[in-house]
Amino acid sequence: MNLCYYLISTSLITTAFFSTYYYYDETGAKNLIINISWKSTNAYFLTKSYIDKILYKPVDTVETTDEIETVDQPQNEPKKNYIVFDSKKNEYSNIDNLNVLNNMEFDSSLVFLKEFNKKGDKFKRIINTSDPSNLEFIQMDKQFIQVELMVGTVELDIHQYLKEYYYNGNIILDTTFLLWLCKYNSLNEIPLEDIQEGNYTIKIIDKNVEMFDLTSNQSIELVEGSGYNIINNIK
Repeated sequence: MNLCYYLISTSLITTAFFSTYYYYDETGAKNLIINISWKSTNAYFLTKSYIDKILYKPVDTVETTDEIETVDQPQNEPKKNYIVFDSKKNEYSNIDNLNVLNNMEFDSSLVFLKEFNKKGDKFKRIINTSDPSNLEFIQMDKQFIQVELMVGTVELDIHQYLKEYYYNGNIILDTTFLLWLCKYNSLNEIPLEDIQEGNYTIKIIDKNVEMFDLTSNQSIELVEGSGYNIINNIK
């Protein structure tokens, strides 16, 4: 009861002082609110970033206990297949043979090499099937703290769905990628028509707590060493 009393008393006193300040200096009061909100947001995401760094476990991480299989054991070898997503039909299919992809049109489709085993899944986006470097999985650190997709009245943090794509050379968060992400993860609350028409915004906070917006004309390229680049897409 004493704790509640002090909390309520403090709140009432703070409210009274702020109301008086707002009455005499409205502009200053509004700026004070903005500054407090900004610092609170930064403090929150800095704390969240430290916690995520502790808890974040890359897809390639393997526990080293006697009860868990090691990577060298044959039964834990990852399986591979290719996934082709048709953004026009909003459907995807699995393909086992890379040669089938050579005659495909990549402008309206998205192609992944998928590796999966007991540790989880990982995806490598294939831009050019004739380039072997497109098929390498080079693990990268998590680059973002929050990735919020805003479509009409819908706001959804999609960062939890990106951990399987943190590999060097991957291009993410373009329109086709978003359509794939919604389809693959059954994000039925997202209006796909708006995404197809480019009526959306992506609000991002990166690992350095830098905030920026990504439009439908932009995407992110993950780059080993530098982290990521913002790409202006050519339509």
